[in-house]
Amino acid sequence: MYQFRGAYETGSDVLAVEVSPDEVYCTAACSNGVVKVFSTRTSAKEDYSLDVMRMSAVKLPVTCLRFRPQAGMSKTKNMLVLGTAAGTIEHWHLTSRRCVSSIQTETEIYCLDYRDDGTRFAASGKDGLVRVYDEEGKKLAATLAWAEATDDRDLPANAHSSRVQSLQWIPRSPYLFVTGGWDKTLQVWDTRVDHAVSSMYGPYLCGDSLAVTRDGMHVITASCRDTDQLEIWSLASPRSPCQAIPLPPSATHTHFYSLSLSPNGILAAGGATDLLVTDEVSPNVTPTSLLWEDAHPIFSVHVSQSSSLLAVGGAGGRVRLYESTHDSRR
Repeated sequence: MYQFRGAYETGSDVLAVEVSPDEVYCTAACSNGVVKVFSTRTSAKEDYSLDVMRMSAVKLPVTCLRFRPQAGMSKTKNMLVLGTAAGTIEHWHLTSRRCVSSIQTETEIYCLDYRDDGTRFAASGKDGLVRVYDEEGKKLAATLAWAEATDDRDLPANAHSSRVQSLQWIPRSPYLFVTGGWDKTLQVWDTRVDHAVSSMYGPYLCGDSLAVTRDGMHVITASCRDTDQLEIWSLASPRSPCQAIPLPPSATHTHFYSLSLSPNGILAAGGATDLLVTDEVSPNVTPTSLLWEDAHPIFSVHVSQSSSLLAVGGAGGRVRLYESTHDSRR
């Protein structure tokens, strides 16, 4: 399904990778406070670095990043939003290599995502609160947190009790997104209210390791534990038991830290010792294990928009790029 294409040296651990929507750039968020930007059209050549922690004496990690959807209200391409352990959320324009905005929060940011139209994005992290921002003005639109139950409203476990590691907006939904993290819950949030509207207990997420299917009906999770690491959860019936995805023998006890699902259904998961890929997310289909010759764990994977590229990053200061062995632009 995928074959190794080339490797890019970053000089420090890679905590997040993201391929641009047009698949021209591959970006890597690094533990030394730098984002590395590589061209996917050249062979193992570093293009440039973004010094995100340029104003700080202590170079804290860049922890997460997302490209703004090109279908958004702005026609400006190559806009990257990122979060840091210093609590900042920054917008960078890759073409001009400029930071165009910076937001300071009260917590370390571990995850963020845009809704489909690019007009809003949400971010979360160490304090478990979810912050929703207006893209145009870069202003805080809402802070979603715990809501107390009342006589006419029973809301058990309607927020996170620990750090949030992964967040994704539900496709084609202007109001709903899903989060997960250390407290072993998935929370479904509605921006029209100030709390989660449903929750599911089980997955232990230690990285950007949840994905929502394109039809908005299911969540796929990759947990950092010994058993039932890959699971399928129903958003339509949150109280229904989840379904486990079988693993190949080499990955039976692998702890997973990352997961990515492309718009046309290619799923990749990376963990301590394994890199898995499948084109059919099902409890009856075992993903394929790609040859992983690096002794370091995988912290982040990203399948590109058309599924033609797969970027993989982790400990050891290297990004590996894979390309599809068949035409996935269906």
